[in-house]
Amino acid sequence: IVESALALLSDRFTTNSIMVKTEFRSDLPDCEVDSEQISQTILNILINADEAMPSGGELSLKLYWDSEYVYLEISDTGEGMDPERLKKIFDPFFTTKHKGSGLGLVVVHDIFERHGIQYEVTSEKNKGTTFVIKFKVTG
Repeated sequence: IVESALALLSDRFTTNSIMVKTEFRSDLPDCEVDSEQISQTILNILINADEAMPSGGELSLKLYWDSEYVYLEISDTGEGMDPERLKKIFDPFFTTKHKGSGLGLVVVHDIFERHGIQYEVTSEKNKGTTFVIKFKVTG
């Protein structure tokens, strides 16, 4: 799912001077997820990361696991957010962009909540933002 999302956006990242770094463990255990909906969440997060780096930057994706969860960590070196802005990112229609509806991360939040997926978002102004998404290991 993650590799497909990256492939869909690869031309965009190249055009926008964004270097993509991946670190994926090859021995990941199975997780039961709705692939279409999780694909949508990953695409929304990646598009936001792209838009947060208008002058280019680095996008880092890591997949790793422990006995309970598979973790997907998505980090960018973009504009980042102060704590007040970070609190609002899942509010409907909140956006700091000239274009956009402010609904992309609302969809992400809704899908995660409906599927019981745990996540954490951290950000620092002028340093970037990191999403860590935890998928429950099945079996």
